[in-house]
Amino acid sequence: MKFVLALAALLAVAYAAPTQNDKGFRNEFDHLLVIEAEHRFKEIEQGLMRLSLQVETLEKSKSKALKAEILREITIGVNFATGAKEFFTREAKRTDLDLVEKFNYDAAVVSAEILIKDLTELAKKVNAIDANNK
Repeated sequence: MKFVLALAALLAVAYAAPTQNDKGFRNEFDHLLVIEAEHRFKEIEQGLMRLSLQVETLEKSKSKALKAEILREITIGVNFATGAKEFFTREAKRTDLDLVEKFNYDAAVVSAEILIKDLTELAKKVNAIDANNK
């Protein structure tokens, strides 16, 4: 008897549960994509802090190799953020997005813009430093 009641309860829950619509997998992909991008943005921000410390070292040492390394890492960060910004801007224009997804995309675009601005400012600061041929 308990088995029949448990089976009936299971069937009732299964019928009452919302079904997966056609957008379900796309929505999950969008969500995971934004989470991954925000994670990468966080890593770039941490790299920006590390690069700021390296710039202080560069100001003291005037090493040409260190300057090239810093500029290379800045370029990688700017290129990633620029690509992400373009992608999320394009995706935010989709008509099938709900309010939360649109907000997530817009937040990712703003995060990318801030990163690009900060990295570009740091690149200008690094380029202004006159490095020797060490």
